[in-house]
Amino acid sequence: MDIQPFTVQIPEADLVDLQMRLARTRWPDEIAGADWEYGTSLDYLHDLVRYCQEHFDWRAQERAINAFAHFRAAVDGVGIHFIHQRGTGPAPLPLIITHGWPGSFIELLKIVPLLSDPARYGGDARDAFDVVIPSLPGYGFSDRPSERGMHPFRIADLWAELMAGLGYQRFGAQGGDWGSSVATCLGFAHADMVVGIHLNDLPGSYAPCITYIIYHSNKKDTIALHMQPVAVLFHRYQGAACPLDPRLRGLRPPKNPLEPNPYPLPALYDHTNGTMHLN
Repeated sequence: MDIQPFTVQIPEADLVDLQMRLARTRWPDEIAGADWEYGTSLDYLHDLVRYCQEHFDWRAQERAINAFAHFRAAVDGVGIHFIHQRGTGPAPLPLIITHGWPGSFIELLKIVPLLSDPARYGGDARDAFDVVIPSLPGYGFSDRPSERGMHPFRIADLWAELMAGLGYQRFGAQGGDWGSSVATCLGFAHADMVVGIHLNDLPGSYAPCITYIIYHSNKKDTIALHMQPVAVLFHRYQGAACPLDPRLRGLRPPKNPLEPNPYPLPALYDHTNGTMHLN
């Protein structure tokens, strides 16, 4: 895999063009006293645009962004931008983190040093991660898809190839919102590589079966008996997630949430803190 260093540097002409567009804004009318009742407050929007015109310093933001190690690589024909921050510790665990919609890698920058160098922030160096944060296809500085079918399973395949190209044969996956779908599909399709997944801000079609969890919350030693070995936790498939991918066609949740989960995978639910532990 051809991996090249990348620097975020927006052309000055684009910044000038943005300022001109802001200056030419055609403001809508607003009912007196409406505030936020019919949408965005016009006064708030005026202030925001004025801030962007007079105070916001994009070049300062670029410098902060470029403090991290950025790269681009062609992954199965798709140009992918990503941050790769190696951990400081005896054996950092590789971890790929996927942002959501309409977000970007920028919203994850604050956690990079905490994960890659926990000892610096009062943690244990043995808990360090090698952090990889890619931009989803069509987001940030990754290429836009040129054909249909860029669904979560397809992106998960790209991420698995990217991690292999970085030399990682085993890694963890984290994601929020759209990224939680990608992380789930990574666990499902690449169980031989994924040691575990952590999800936040789950879309409805990926929400764990709550009744199933509650039933087993005091039966921690038995929950694994109700599952078969794969890579995602008892998710209810509602027909909306990844419908184009043949690996999900025909899968449906059990009518009785206490029945064994139809999706194979080794997992334990820690009822003490609600954490999903995958092996």
